[in-house]
Amino acid sequence: MSGSARKLERTPEVAGQPELAFIAAMIGAAFTETDNERIIAIGLGQIPSTCRLAADIQQAVDIARSVKDRLKLVDEIWRTFNHYPSRPYE
Repeated sequence: MSGSARKLERTPEVAGQPELAFIAAMIGAAFTETDNERIIAIGLGQIPSTCRLAADIQQAVDIARSVKDRLKLVDEIWRTFNHYPSRPYE
C-alpha cells in the first residue's frame, strides 16, 4: 500500500462493520508505511468520513497531537471515550 491506498472489497464479513475495514487497512499499511498518522489516514480511507468511528478517530488523533506525555495521553483518551462500553462484543 505505498503511495495510494486501495479500497478493500466489501465482503460479507466486513460489510456493516467499518471498524474491521479500518483495522485491516492499517495492519496492511503498517508493513510498508512508517508514519503513524499516514497509517491512520489509510485506515480512515476505508470507512465513511461521516461515520461516528471516523469522527472519534480524528478526535483521538487531535488529542494525541496536543498531549505529549504518554500517561496524560492515556488519561485524556479514556476521559474522552469512557462512555463507550469496554467490551462491546460480549
